[in-house]
Amino acid sequence: MYSLRVIKSKKETLLLCPNGSIAKVDSKILLRLLTDFLNPKSFKGKYGTWNNLYSEMEGYPGETLAFVEREQLTVKDNKLFESLRSETEYLSITEYAEMHGKSRPMVKKLCQNDRIKGAIKHSTGWLIPKNAPYPKRKTRECKPKNI
Repeated sequence: MYSLRVIKSKKETLLLCPNGSIAKVDSKILLRLLTDFLNPKSFKGKYGTWNNLYSEMEGYPGETLAFVEREQLTVKDNKLFESLRSETEYLSITEYAEMHGKSRPMVKKLCQNDRIKGAIKHSTGWLIPKNAPYPKRKTRECKPKNI
């Protein structure tokens, strides 16, 4: 059972919200969807309602592009990310690693450990803001030895 659903309906992209409302999707809503998808209750639309006609969100007609189910975001159409990526200037792990002269596995590990500010996990990898600074190395504090 979906708690949030992005669909292609006719010529529009719509967001079906858990409160029964519908919102037209633009790049700002998509960005919010990616960064705040674990709290879908915060999404509210002003475009209409789906629950007056359908008891379940899954039944609403349209091609599913992305959905949230059990606090997991699933994206079925990567074109959704292409337009978002170009507007918000995100890089792939490979691009970010090359830009900073680092290895791809190291950048992936930093993303997994929430060390790169603004990095977003999606179904096929990570999106990293182009202007995100490379994190400084953590150093251990040395305790002075007793003399």
